[in-house]
Order: sequence, then C-alpha cells, then structure tokens
Amino acid sequence: MPLKDRCFLANTLVALASQPEADMSQAHVFASVAVRLLKKKDLDKDLIKQGFAVDWKPLWEQVRRCIFPRGKERVFSADSAYANEIIKLIRECRRFFPVSATLEILEEFLPDMNPHNLIHMQRVADVWTRLLPTNQIPTAPKSFQGSSAAVEAPGFYWVPTVFSLWSFVTGNSDLDLYFLGLLARLAEDQSGKPELAGWTDDMISTVFALGLRDLDLPVGSGAGQGMGGRQSRGSKSKILPYFARFIVYTIYPEQSNATTGSYSPPKTSLAQLQTLLQATETYFHPSNFGAWSSKLSNFLHNLVNEFLKRWRQESKPDCTTPTELRLTPEIRRAFVESVHVCAFLAMFSKDPRAVSDANSTIKLLAYLEPEIVLPKVLDRVFPALENLTETHRTQACLSNLGITILPIVNRSLFPSGARNFVDLLNLALPGIDMNDPMKTSSTLVFISSAFLAVPLANVSNSMVDDDENEDDREVRLSTAALEEWILLFLDRIYVLFENLPQIFGSSNENTMENVIVSMASYALQIIFQQASLELQNIALKSLAKFVSTTVIPSATKAVGKIISICGAGSPSLKLRHFLPLTSARIKEELAGHASSKPSLPQSSFPFSFASLSDASLHWNQYAFLNAIVGSGDALLEHKKLVSSTIEDMVLQCRSYRGVKWAAMSIGAVVQSCTAIYPRDFRSVPKSLWEDPAYMSSSYKRWGEFGDSKNFDVDWHIPSDDEITFAVEMTAKYTNMTLEHLSQLMKSSQETASSASDTRREQSFEFSRWIIILRSLSASVSSMVAPWDDMSPVTDDRSFELACPEHIITVHPNCGFLSSANPHHAQVVQLRHSIGEMLIQLVTHFQTHREDDIGPMKQLVKTISKLVSFRGVKAAALANMINGYKYVKSTSKTIENDKMLPRFLLVKRAQILHLHRRRFAFSHATPLTVQAQQLMTCLFDLSISRYSEIRMLSQAALAHSMVPFETLKKKFFKAYLEKLVSPDSSEHVVKACLHVCNTGIVQDMARRDVDCSYLFIRAICRPFGDKPSIQELVRNIFMSYLGNVSQLSIGLAVPAALKASVRQHTELDIESLRRGEASLSQSNQDLLKAYSELLTDMLNLIQTPSTHWRARAMAVNLLEATWRPHDPQPLNLTTVILEGVVSSHPTFRDVCLTMLVRILRGFKARARVSGVDRTKAFRTEAVRPDTSVINTDQYLADSVSSKTTDLHDSSIVGWYCWPQKSKFYNQPDASFDLTSGGIEGLPYTDTQSKDSVEAIYTAISTLEFWTKLSSYHALESSKGAEFFNTELFKLVRALACQYEDAFCEHIRPIVEELVRDPKEKSKQRAAAEFLAGLVRGSKNWSTAKLAKLWSWVVPIVSGAIQASTTETARFWIEFLNSISVNRDPRRVLPIIDVVFKWKLDPTSQSFFMESKKLTFMKVIVSHFKWRVSAYFPTLLQDLFSVVRHPYQQVRDVLGVLLNEITQLLWTPSANNVSDVLLWNVQSQGGHRADVYTANSNLKGVVPVEPHPISKPLFEKLFADMQQWRQVVRTNNVGPSDYGNASKTLLACMVASIAFPCNTAKYTFLDYEVPELFRMIEFEDSDLQAAASAMTVLYAHVTFPVRRVPHVIQQVLDILSSEMKWQVKVKVIPVLQVMFFRNMHCLSSEMKLVILETVAALLDDVQVEVRTLAGATLAGLIRCSERDSIQTLKVKFEGVLKATKAAKKKNTLPARTDVVATGGSPAIGSTRPHPLIVKRHAAVIGLSSLVLSFPYEVPAWLPEVLITLSSCVSDQAPIGATVSKTFADFRRTHQDNWKEEGMKAFTEDQISILSDLLISSSYYA
Repeated sequence: MPLKDRCFLANTLVALASQPEADMSQAHVFASVAVRLLKKKDLDKDLIKQGFAVDWKPLWEQVRRCIFPRGKERVFSADSAYANEIIKLIRECRRFFPVSATLEILEEFLPDMNPHNLIHMQRVADVWTRLLPTNQIPTAPKSFQGSSAAVEAPGFYWVPTVFSLWSFVTGNSDLDLYFLGLLARLAEDQSGKPELAGWTDDMISTVFALGLRDLDLPVGSGAGQGMGGRQSRGSKSKILPYFARFIVYTIYPEQSNATTGSYSPPKTSLAQLQTLLQATETYFHPSNFGAWSSKLSNFLHNLVNEFLKRWRQESKPDCTTPTELRLTPEIRRAFVESVHVCAFLAMFSKDPRAVSDANSTIKLLAYLEPEIVLPKVLDRVFPALENLTETHRTQACLSNLGITILPIVNRSLFPSGARNFVDLLNLALPGIDMNDPMKTSSTLVFISSAFLAVPLANVSNSMVDDDENEDDREVRLSTAALEEWILLFLDRIYVLFENLPQIFGSSNENTMENVIVSMASYALQIIFQQASLELQNIALKSLAKFVSTTVIPSATKAVGKIISICGAGSPSLKLRHFLPLTSARIKEELAGHASSKPSLPQSSFPFSFASLSDASLHWNQYAFLNAIVGSGDALLEHKKLVSSTIEDMVLQCRSYRGVKWAAMSIGAVVQSCTAIYPRDFRSVPKSLWEDPAYMSSSYKRWGEFGDSKNFDVDWHIPSDDEITFAVEMTAKYTNMTLEHLSQLMKSSQETASSASDTRREQSFEFSRWIIILRSLSASVSSMVAPWDDMSPVTDDRSFELACPEHIITVHPNCGFLSSANPHHAQVVQLRHSIGEMLIQLVTHFQTHREDDIGPMKQLVKTISKLVSFRGVKAAALANMINGYKYVKSTSKTIENDKMLPRFLLVKRAQILHLHRRRFAFSHATPLTVQAQQLMTCLFDLSISRYSEIRMLSQAALAHSMVPFETLKKKFFKAYLEKLVSPDSSEHVVKACLHVCNTGIVQDMARRDVDCSYLFIRAICRPFGDKPSIQELVRNIFMSYLGNVSQLSIGLAVPAALKASVRQHTELDIESLRRGEASLSQSNQDLLKAYSELLTDMLNLIQTPSTHWRARAMAVNLLEATWRPHDPQPLNLTTVILEGVVSSHPTFRDVCLTMLVRILRGFKARARVSGVDRTKAFRTEAVRPDTSVINTDQYLADSVSSKTTDLHDSSIVGWYCWPQKSKFYNQPDASFDLTSGGIEGLPYTDTQSKDSVEAIYTAISTLEFWTKLSSYHALESSKGAEFFNTELFKLVRALACQYEDAFCEHIRPIVEELVRDPKEKSKQRAAAEFLAGLVRGSKNWSTAKLAKLWSWVVPIVSGAIQASTTETARFWIEFLNSISVNRDPRRVLPIIDVVFKWKLDPTSQSFFMESKKLTFMKVIVSHFKWRVSAYFPTLLQDLFSVVRHPYQQVRDVLGVLLNEITQLLWTPSANNVSDVLLWNVQSQGGHRADVYTANSNLKGVVPVEPHPISKPLFEKLFADMQQWRQVVRTNNVGPSDYGNASKTLLACMVASIAFPCNTAKYTFLDYEVPELFRMIEFEDSDLQAAASAMTVLYAHVTFPVRRVPHVIQQVLDILSSEMKWQVKVKVIPVLQVMFFRNMHCLSSEMKLVILETVAALLDDVQVEVRTLAGATLAGLIRCSERDSIQTLKVKFEGVLKATKAAKKKNTLPARTDVVATGGSPAIGSTRPHPLIVKRHAAVIGLSSLVLSFPYEVPAWLPEVLITLSSCVSDQAPIGATVSKTFADFRRTHQDNWKEEGMKAFTEDQISILSDLLISSSYYA
C-alpha cells in the first residue's frame, strides 16, 4: 500500500474509532483495521514524516467508557470485548503520541494512584502503563527546569516513580504485570540508550526479587506452598515473559565509564540471572515435579527467545545500538552455559507443557551455541533410543528430536551433527507403534521435521570434492542406508494401517487414530517430495504392491490420502504406478457386479462396514481418485484410461460410496487440470534439484533454509490441452446428468404415490445423479469467476446509489478462466444450466416428493456447492493453515521469519493463493438472479416440515449468503415475518426460531439498528406454551441480551475528518452532499422505526393477555435499545411505573432497572439541554502551578461542619494532588423554591415534562410506596437474602431528582420495617430504602438535610445496635452504599454514630463487641485517610482493649488496628511534578541512604513508626513484658499476655496479607523478637499461631535497602540464647528469607549468613544440627562458589581433629560434666562434645554434597572419600553418612553413566563402589 494512503487510512480509522458517540461495535471494526495498518514498526519514521500523529485523549475516553463508566453511561457485557481492540490500537498508536503526551498522561493518572484502594489503583495503572510511550524522550516537567535535584533524572524521568509506586504494594500480580510490562518495554525500546532509563543495580535486584516471587516455588517449612505463601496453581504466568525481556535487555558488557559518559549501565543482570538459575536448578529436575514446572520451563523459553531476538537484532548491519553496549560472544556463551543445564533437566519433566517449552528452549540455545548444546542433546538421545525400557526418557528424547533435528543436521551450524542423522532415523523406527500413540506421534514429527531440509538421496557413490573433510565423508557414506530405511519406514506405516480400528473413518476428526494418520501422511508427503527419483520409484513400487495385494476397509481413506501426496515430486511416475493398476481392478470389480445394489448414505456409514463385495472396489476407487489429484498435465497421457474408467463407474456404480467416489473422480480431473497449485515443495528450487552437480554434493548443504525474499514457486498453470480435457469431461457428464434428471422428474410425476418400489428406485436414482451433479457444480464453480454471469441483481447500498460514479469494481485474478478463453462461455452456460436444473428439482420435490428426504439432502448440498464453492473448502484451508502454523512453530526461530524451510515458504504461497479464492467468494461475488433464486429455494427448504431438511438448509443458506448483505437482510426480514405471522404452522415457527438463534442472525440484530428493532419486535411475540419452543425463545433472548451493545443513530463526523476524506479521495461537494442526504434520510427512517418499536412494545406489555415472561423480555429489550438522549415518552414512563409495583417479581425487577435508567436520562438531558439548578454548586477548579494545598487542613475540614469545597473522593490527593479537581458546595435554604412542583426540582428535562410529572405524581402517593415496600420486604423466594442494589438505585435516583417529595410517605414505612430486628427481609428493605435516600440527598439544601438526619440517624443507630448475626450484613451494605466516593461530611452524622460507640471488655456478648468494630472498619475502609482526624482517639480506644477475652473480637480488632496504622502515612505531594522529583531524588526508594537517620527523602515507604502510633505500640510492648512475667496456676487458662499477643498476631497477619506497605515495616523491630517469645510462652494456641506467623513473615517482600537489616535481625535472634524448639522455628524463616531476597544481598552478607548457620551445626541438640545442615545445603546452592572451599577446609579440619569420636571406647573423658556427691552428673544426658563436633563436621560435608544433587563438581569426589571414612562411626554420625550416600545415589542415578562417573578416578570409584552402587540380589 502506498505510504500516503496508509497514513490517510490510519488517520481516518483512528479518528473514527475514537469518536465519543461511536458504537463500541463500530469502534471495534475501525480499530482492528487501524491496528493492521500500524503494525509494521519499520514504517514508523516514514509515517511520521507524512505527518501521522495521534492524540491519546480520545482513545483513553473510549476505554474509559468501559473501565470507569459514569452514572449516566451504560456498559454492556459485550463492550469489554470491543474495548480490548481499542487497547490494541493504543498499543500500536502510542509510538505516534507527541512528546508532551507522557507528562499529560502522568498528570491525568498519578493523582489516582492510592494503594489503599487497590482495585482502583490496578485499573488506573493498567491504563497509564499501556498509554505511556517508550520510544521517544518525553518533555520534562517545568519544575525540573533549574532544579539541581532534577539533574539526576534520566530521560524517562518516570522510571523512579514506577519503582516507588511498586514499593507501596507487594504481592499483587496485576500491578506486577503492569509495571514490569512497562519497564520491559522501555528496556527493549531503549536498549541502545540505557542512560535514558537510568537503570541501577538495586532496580535490577528489585525486578529479580519480583520474578522469583512470581515463580511461586515451595521452599523452607512451607512445603506444598509457593514462596508467596499461597497454594501454587501452575497456571501460565503473564509476568514471566516481561521478566525475561527485562533481564535480556538490561544485560550489558563490562566497560569503562569513559565509553558512555558519566552513566554506566548496570552489569548485574547476567550475574543475577546466573544466581537465579543456580538456586532454582533443582526445581527443574523431573523428580522435583510440581505445579511450578511449567512456569519454570516457560520462563526459560521466554528468556532464550528474547536473548536470541536481541542477539540477531544487534547482528544486523542497520542496528543502531552502540557497539560497546551490544551483547558479546562471551556474554552469549556465559548465558547459554547458565541456561542449558536447567533446560536439559526440564526436558524429562512429567509436565508435557514443561517438556514442550524445554525442547523449544534447547532448539533456540542450539542456534546460539551449537557446539555446547547439540552434543549434549545427542548424548541423551542415543542411550534413550537404544534402551527402550525407559519409556518416559525415550518419549522425551523423540519429542526433543522433533524440535532440534533441524539445527542438528544444519551443516553450516553444526557440521558434525549430520553424521548421526541416519542412525537416529533407524533408532526412531521402533517408535511407530499404534499401541503407543504418543510415541508414534513424536516419532512422526521427528521424521517429518528431519527431511524438511535434507534431500533423500543416495550420494554415497558421488564424486568426492577436494575439500571434503571427515565429517563430509561420513555423511556422504551414510546416505547409502537411506534406501533400506525408506522401505522399513513404509513397512511400519503399513502395519500402522493394518492396526487401525474397524470404526476408523467416522466423521470424528479428534480421535488419536485420525491424528496419527494425518501425521503419517504429512511425514510421507515430506519424504516423497524430498526423495530422489530413484528412491521415489522404489517407494512407489512398495506402495503400489501394498495397494495391489491388500484391502483394508478401515484404511481406505488413509491409503488414498498417501497416494494423493506421493507424487509431489513426479506425478507422471505416480500415475504409471497406480492408474493402470486401480483402473483394471475397478473394471474387474464392476464386471463382478460390485456396487450394483442401490444404497443411501445411512446404509453404508462408516465405509469400513461396506460389504466384502464392495470393499475391494471402494479401495481401488479411492486409490484411483487420489492418484489423479495434483497430477496436472501428466494426466493427459492417460486421458483415455481415465475417461473410460470414470464412465464405467458413473454408469455402473449404484451404491452411495461408489457413486460418490465416481463423482469425485470427475472433480479430481477438473481440479488437477484447471487449478493453480504448487508442483514442487522440495527444500531447494527445481533448477537445483535437477542439477546433478548440486545433488551429488547436497549432503554439504543439509539444513539450509529458503529465503522468503528470494524464492520461486513452480506453479501448475493449466495448459490449453488440460483445460480442453477438463471442459470435455465436465460437459459430457453435465449433459448426461441433466438428461437423466429430466427423465427422472418426468417419470416421477407419472408415478403414483402408492407405487412404493418404483418410488424407492427413483429415490435412489435421484440421489445418485444429484451426487454427480454436486461434483459437477463444484467443478464449474471453480473454473469460472463468480462475477462471470449474465444476470446480475442491482444492489441497494445507499451510498453507492447516491454516488454511483465513485463505485470502483476490481476483481481479483484468482486463476479463473479468462473471458477470452474459448471455453469460457461454454462453462458459464453449463453453470447456468446446472442452476436451472436445481431450481426445477426443488420445485419438483416440493410438489411431488416432499417426503423424499435422501435426495433432498443431496439437493441442498448441491445448491450450496454451486453458490459458494470457489475451488477450496473452508475446512480444508483451515486445516492447511493450522498445519502450516504447527510446522512453522517447530522450525522457525525468533527474528528469523524470513528464513524458513522452503516447504513452508511454498505452502504459505499456496495458502495465500487459496485465500484469494475464498476472498473471491466472500467479498467479490455479485448477486445474480439465479443465485437469488437458488437461495430462495434454500430459504423455502429451511422452513420445511422435516427437521433434517430444515437444519441442513439453514446451515447451507447461512454459508451461501455470506457475501450478499442485501440478501441477508431480505431473508432476515422474511424469517421474522414468518415468525410473527398467525398463519405460520408450528414447524415453520420452530424453524424460524432456530434461525434466530444462529450467529449470523444474532450478529445482524446486534449490529444493524433496523434489524435490531425488527428482531426485538418479533422475538417478544407470544409463541404458545410448548416447553421446547419456550426454551428456544429464552435461549434466543439471553444470547441477544448478553451480547448486545449500544447502537447509535446519526453519528456526527467531525468537519476536519470530512475535509481530510474529501481532500484525499477527491470527492466533489455534490457527491458528498448526496451521500450525506442519503445518510440523513436513513437516520430519519431509523428514528421512525425506533418510535414504532416503542409503541409496539408498549402495546404488547399493556395487553392483558400477554404472558409475564413476554412482558419482562419486552422491557429488557427496550432497556437494551433505549436511547437516553431522546425525550422520554409518557406512555413508556406510565408502563414502567405500573411495572415497578407489579405483583410479578421478574417483571417488577426489570421495570425497576428501566425506571432508574429513565431517571438518569432526565438528569443527563437536563445538564445538556434543560435546567440544571445544581450547576452553580459544582466547581472544577484549575490550580496555578505556584499554589500549595495544605493537606493537614484538608483532612481537618473533611470531618468538620464546613459545607463548602466538598470532595467526593477518598483516592485523589493521597499520593499527589492534581492541578484540576471537582468540588461541591452544599446548597443553602435559598435553593429550595417555595412554589413547589417540578419547577423547583434540581434537574428539569423540559422536553420530557409529562414523564417527569407522571413520576412525581406516582411517588407523591402513599399507595406507591406501600406497594413497593410490601413486595420488597417479602422473604426471597431463592432462600438467601441479598441487598437489592436496584431498589437502592431507584430510591437514590428519585431522591436526586425529586428530593424530599416522598419523605413523608417513606418515613413511617421504614420505621415499621425496622421495628422487629429479627425480620431479616424487612431489615434488608429498610436498609435499601434508607441507603438510597441518603445517597440521593447529595444536592439537597442544608435545611432539608437537617430534617432528613433528624429522623434517619435515630432509625439507623437503633437498627445497627439491634442488628443480629443475620441482619447486620444489610446495615453493613447500607454503610457501603452511602460511603463509597463521598466526602465524609455528607454522612458525618452516621460516622459520628459509629465512632462514638465504646468497646466493653466486660461484655458477655462477643457478637456485640465485634459488630462495633466491624462497623468502624467499614467506615475506615471507605473514607480511609479522609477520616484520619478520628484516628488518635480511635487508636487510644482500640489499644485499651487489646487484651479482650474473645477471639472473634481480637481478630477484628487486629485487622482494624492494621488498617488504621496503614492509613496514618500520606505522601500527598503538592502536584505531579513534585512527586516525580521526589522519586528522582530517592531513585524510587533505592538510594543508599534512603533509610538512614538523617535522610529527608520524601515519598519513600516508611520503616519508622508514625508519631501517632509509636507511643501506643511502645507502651503495648512494654506492658506485654510485664504481662509475660505474671505467674499462672499450672500455666493453664487465658492470660493478658496471651490475649494481647493474639491481638498483635491478628494485626501482623492482616498487615502481611494486606498488600499495602505504608505501615508494614514500621514495627518489625518490635514485633519479630516478640513473635519468637510467643513461641516460648506456655500457651499451645499462642504457640501454634505464632509458629504459623513465622511462616508468613518469612515470605514478606522487603524494600531492597531494608533487606540486610531484616536478615541481620533474624541472625541476631538465632545467635541469642533460646530454647532449641524456638531455634527450629527460626532456621526455616532464615532459609526462606535468604532464598526470597538472595538477589538483594551482598556477598559479605551472604557469607555472614553462611557462618551463622554453620555455627548452628555445633548445637548440642541433634534436631537443630540436622535442620541447620539442610538449610546450609540450600544456602550453599544459592551462594558464591568461593565459600565452598572455605567450608570444605573447615569441616575436614574438624573431622581430622575429632577422630577420637569414631568409637565410644576411644572417647576421652568429658570436661563438661561435674559430679556432685553421689547424684548423677549434671549434663550426662548430653552427647559428648567431640561427638557433637564430629557430627557437625559430617553434616557440614554432607551439606556440601547435597547442595549439588544433579551434578558432580570437581571437589565433590574428595568430599565423598572423606565421608566414606566415617560410615562406621557411632550414632548419629554413621547414620548421617549412610543417608548422605543414599541421597547422592538417588539423585545422580539418572546421569551416572553419562556424566557422574567421569568426575571420579578409578580408585575413588573402587572405594565408593559399595556405597554408591546398589548390591546385587545374587551377590
């Protein structure tokens, strides 16, 4: 497409997609096309030069309508799917946002970032992280100019802010996804300019910690749980691909600062990755299988994929990345060496997804470092294929070969790999076994992949080149075995066919047998096309012999499919082998009266059950048919043989299958002779293949791919002789068939209906000749174009009628016969004759043979074939595309789409050609008179009385009228007319309903306004009480309603867009005027249709005889199509008002919703074109840049009596203040007009005055409210009671529109409802009424509010205090409803009621006390920081009852304490620029001094207690020390310390579970030591709770700069004096914390941790030593390798020094035992100190061994030899050594022979043989 046109179309489509009034369905279409236009990033610069730019705000507005809809905006369920396409458009358009867009986006969204409202924060972050452009440096804020702190800001100054926001919330996968996705995109886009992103080592560590958490690996004491403390699900992670991308694009080589200026990119990414893979390597092992396996393998695959992509991008000559920042060969090698170990472990996983990803990873690694990776592949594959007893390994290796064989045989990539090719082929043959389908499929994939780029030719005797090396020689000689191999392979395939089940051949294509046969066919296709002429001839002889000597009914289609593809290289050779053979057999069988018995399809299905007399005929027929397929001009040599054989079959076959395949033979001849298709799919072009010199040296070029930019296709182009032969065949049998059918119709008319035998015979004959006619229809339709017809029908598209001179008709050249061809007119006439015959046949059958189902079904199929077939079946094309995608996925690599096996390139060309043929049907088919007549016939048949005919005709009609929009609408209306016609019989109604339930009708009804109104009018009609029809109607209604979207009429197109279109398309003013006039008339007609629909629906609803279900449907559908911007008619309002108080609940609920919509419409219209008296009390102020907001004063005002500057948000301003905010003032008494009536209403819709008055009159009566309350106060028929939000919305809307006009009626009703606190239905209704009333009083005057509160507050206060366990939830919903998005001052009386309650520790009712706390929590949860003025007093009260005796109270108390302490800290930057500057200064919380005492950095997650909460917590911990000393009788019963501790634990659990971090880290210095003291306290419940808390604490995510302090705290606890039972609780905590935070720890800190744990090995308690040893093994695994030698020397030294402890009798006297008198020695029960030291050394050495469970480092054999000397030591030393050797043997047995033994000397193996090798049973 020309660049100018692309730019114009993209501009136009983006503008249309972002029109605010556009239907989401329309926007979806515009956006999807625009996405395709903008997808090519290499055109970006050219588009920008053409002036292409996009404004982000209209796109955001479109998305906002779905994500953040306002009250007046309705979101349909289908809109979310449409919005996804707009989001895709944003992804493509953000590259074209102006540089100022970044700051605008941040100023729009950052003020809404508030971690205390996590759902809102997620949704906001999802939007702005998608919008932010990363391809160009943004405009900096004004405050950055001249600021010394801003000098440190990177070009993308928002990066520190992302990390800062990220630190506020942990454990939220959605935010992790959004933030990491943004950073990964930035890292990729700016990989050549890392200084613009300003990456630091701490940022890298933060991302790695996040990625490790997302892997969710089980570690430490939380066995069975992931690192996140939640059950691992193993679902595919969305985060890991971004994690992998970020890692790869932040890897940079070592360099000096002088090369890049003052900034040096971080160099830790590769090292961190190596640490990560080293630590997680054990999780990849098959024996360590779990839910994490697929995640890990998927991460590896994404990692290598991204690395290879970057490597190849930077290898291109046009790469803009500076040389010093590109990946180096050293980095590449280090990367591969780190990754490949894990990939090879995952290759044998038990998870098939993990295996697939691992195999793909190994393939990609092979393209990076083949000499490292591919030898290891072969080392694993050969033993697995030779040893067939290990089925799992064999299967895994075969799967791997299917992926990696192409790089293995690629001579330029891995020269020595091809030496193993033939051996691998031979070893894989036993894998073809029908008893093992999985192994068979893997084998066939391997074989087919192997020959994609390897010619199958014996070149062993070819001339030897001078440059032939040893590898070349071995490869060349190995090709001598290919002849034998291909015969063995065919024998395996024959056995496969012989073992197919008897039922094979049914229509179910998802069976394993079908899959295997398809894969075998594909493998044979590759082999035959890659075989040399010599080997192809040998293979064809074998196949011909099999066909001639065998008849397997169940394999008929399978063998035929193979014959169809076996001649790809040489069709003439295929024909010589099969045509004479099968022709002779067919004639022989026909002479023996095969297929002489008439049969219908039902009697011969499946074909494998055919009679033995016909089985041989069918076998040879299908072989004959498939031998013709794709033979091209080679078929002309056998013209006479083919003609005579087909004639014999046509005239003599009478069975269904015999006739069908005879007819298909005609189609095969026509298709082969006239179609355009590739003749050559070989791996090299035909010119090279036929070059003897090239073929003799082809073994040197194995594995070479084709280049899509430079490859040619050998197309079959029909010759004149081929066309002549095809037309002769078509004409001959068309005339013959038409003549027979004419005679049959004549005889059928003369045959009496009582002559059953004659009519049955005629039925067979009709079916027979119609089947042949169907094949002929396909033939003629594929030869001539659909537009080559003599009788076109004029379309009625309005614009084209208005502007006929601008119609451009271009027909694609898809290989149809040219109109200049001498045969063209003849074929067109044949097609016309067939169409006329089909029309006559339909008329005949409808008149004379309506009950003859068999022939009529064939007739329907034939009509569909003639109208819609264009030479390719949709299903066949879909299968071809799926096959292409699969093969491409196994062979391509990233950034290598242009280099593919030539087979795929040719296949893609074929698919594109066939797509054009399909396009010719779906987009370029004109409607002709005959086509219209034929589809009218299908329409008539689709409402037949016979269900089989109906269903088949409906499907055929839906498929056939795809390209005919006019016809679609015509039949759409015809079905609906039949549906509503009183004369329609039941079967017609049922047929029409089935059609209405189809996708094509529903889609028209949802997208076309006119059709939508017709559909609604029809579907709401009464259809009787028959259950099947009622269920069908219900399904239609639910389907339509679930997918409908708002349809607009008269979309206004901006003048600028019109001018742009006129300028580019050169439309004249007159043409544009006529088009607009036509569109205007169409819109007027649609508005009239809407009015008529409204009238009809209301009449239907008001008709007394209408069923309630139809009424409810009518209102629902009216509400779906309702136009809120139009004046609301009185008749609609009247009907809805009556429905609101209807006795039927379903109808009442629907009307309730509709009335709410009407009331909202009043408000919306009043604001636009009516009277909005509240406008004066709304202000949207824009602050000057220099203004400063006093946040403290703002919070103080939030709970004051001030009625001005009300701010209905608890979100905005917490993080930073926007420049523009909306505030409200409460109206004073002057707002209330004394005249009363609707003139004094806040909103007046002057054009809907009658409806406004009607509602006012209704709600001003007591009767209305009495009825409404009586119905809604009834007990729910569904059992459970739920807060009715629709009733709440109704009362709210009424209170908003009519203020207190109905208060005098509703008050006594509510007072009566709340009278009995045990009546939950009445309590619910009262809560709903009051919530709506309070919520709707937003714009009431202060006088009216005072009056309202005077009676509402006592009712609410009494109801809440009297609420029971069943009714309290309704009053919680009441508080939720009145509090959300409201300024606290609007409901201050209710807040005061709740906060003035006092807790009573002496109360005997735990429910009453927990209820008080629960209601307080509801208020705090909604208003959050806005009610912080209450917090000091509230905290005092809460801390005073921290020792409450009831658990239920303590649990709620702990949660509330946590929430309040989290809310105390507020950043509240004055504006967005300030918060951006704060984060630049703190580096997003990563600056080294961020948590030092003198740090004054702002906006950083706090780690010090807030001044309000600090004294309270300090006093609590001081009191707990005193309470701990209180002596209890026998340590039984509750205690103050135990109760306070349990409250504190509840607070800690809530803090950890709560994702917000604004107070999570502030009291850890107090809480953690106390946590372990709780474990020591004599209270079993407290100990259990504290122990569980330690597990949760270990999984907490800490800021990078806080990690060392937190770890040191745990180390200090371990080093202190405590019970050993506590130590075994602390050690797992350290283990988990180390693993989770290893990326944030320095080498020095890791060494301190190792030394601390190693010191625990000397503990006198064996449990502590054992656990410390297991922990040490894990720490060693994750630490630097330098520490291993130090530990090894240390432990070996201790072992040598404690030889005396080997035996009891060699132990020296103890010096730690003191005897007193005659009593036992103190400490005599403890083990001897030498035994403890020796055991510690053994455990330490054992930890070294077990830290490498699947490899053998160089130092490990020596350690094992040392340990072997202790195997006979006394307990527990000897037992530890034996267990160590048993674990070593278990973990190394899989690769012991391949790799394990190589690390040991013969002497070492001899010494260790008894310990490492299992003893024989017979020894």
